[in-house]
Amino acid sequence: MTIPTMTAAEFADLSRRSKADLEKLVVEEARVNPNVFAHYVYRTKNQPFHAYLHSIIDGPSKLNTWDAPVEHGKTSQFSIIRPTYDIGRNVHEMIAIVSSSPDLPRRALKVIRSHIEENERLHRVFPKLKLVEKTKQSITVERPRSTSKDASIVAMGVEGAVLGRRW
Repeated sequence: MTIPTMTAAEFADLSRRSKADLEKLVVEEARVNPNVFAHYVYRTKNQPFHAYLHSIIDGPSKLNTWDAPVEHGKTSQFSIIRPTYDIGRNVHEMIAIVSSSPDLPRRALKVIRSHIEENERLHRVFPKLKLVEKTKQSITVERPRSTSKDASIVAMGVEGAVLGRRW
């Protein structure tokens, strides 16, 4: 799907119906493209570096690591935006946000929680995404026909309790 590129002035000149049609296109693309999702839901424009890292995550290997300098958007992209995107696409997903201490993952989880509760654009992209349980260190989204007892997203320090979890 191709989303047309236009200036703010060109967008302003569109009719209401054309704007609504364009938004439907963007919402559909945000459901399958993490870069469009980041831009539409979080109003963050991904750089080529972010698009490249998302392509690695979506690639065949599920065992990936990378490093980047400070202020390159790692936390925003991969501790907030990507977990929200993944849990919206598959509510049965179980994700751990891990850092050397639990402080940074808990702050990221707090942002995710607030977006799930309040972000109208997120609910246009994933209308069935709803919280059923929330604590300081985890959130659980509604999962139809699930017997899973584990949280959807858990925030923890590197020495957090992982035994018995089903990732």
